[in-house]
Amino acid sequence: VPVVRHFFGIRPEAHMQRITLRPQMPQAWPSAQLADVPVGNNRLSLDFGQGRYLVRQAANWPILLQLPEQAGKTVKVN
Repeated sequence: VPVVRHFFGIRPEAHMQRITLRPQMPQAWPSAQLADVPVGNNRLSLDFGQGRYLVRQAANWPILLQLPEQAGKTVKVN
């Protein structure tokens, strides 16, 4: 669970049906993936690498992406 929280930055708010992502991948990692992570009644899959962020989910919850290279900015993912 610490790897999921720190490196992938998954911050679920299942009671509000919302997820915030704050990934902090080590620069030595060219890519990283997680599949079917349960978040409430949702399932989340992530594929990060080389400046690309692919997010898939089973439900249609709002997802906010906060990138370390864009400090202070948040992007809503559709």
